[in-house]
Amino acid sequence: MEAFLYSAIELFNEKSVKFTLIELATRNKMSKKTIYKLYGDKEKVIELAIMAVFDSIKEEERKIFNRKDLSDMDKLKEYLCVFPSFSINYEYVDDLKHHYPSAYDIIRNRMHADWEGTRVLVEQAIEDKYLQELDFEILRLILLGIYNEIVTLDEEQQRKRLRASIDMIFKGYEIESI
Repeated sequence: MEAFLYSAIELFNEKSVKFTLIELATRNKMSKKTIYKLYGDKEKVIELAIMAVFDSIKEEERKIFNRKDLSDMDKLKEYLCVFPSFSINYEYVDDLKHHYPSAYDIIRNRMHADWEGTRVLVEQAIEDKYLQELDFEILRLILLGIYNEIVTLDEEQQRKRLRASIDMIFKGYEIESI
């Protein structure tokens, strides 16, 4: 299924919502009827592909969260810099908003939901005296703003700018060691 959804994301990244299920079927050496039977209509395929992108992020976050070789502060920075194994061309997200609003809602909801892992790591970094007390909701809003801007850059710049942004944010909250 991942290869199929990856090819759906590739087509979306190339053509936005203008790709067809026939193109997707051809790319995957299956019939359009098989797509309908296995995955549903085009809107459902797009939704499943978007969910797969966010699921890949969550899987990477789980791996980082469970690493024993990193300090809680390093885990937090790595956790916040996770990228999906395959990503969406965010220049086309507005097309989703107009043509497939339920798919757009998935993106919005997944970006705004499930910050519990981040909260736990922030609290642990505060408890371990890596960070001073901070308002988590403000941090979350800052991070959402950064993510919304970063996604419009090419992948190399995304990683570089995200890492620099995360480092800059936490530099301001670090507790100076004596």
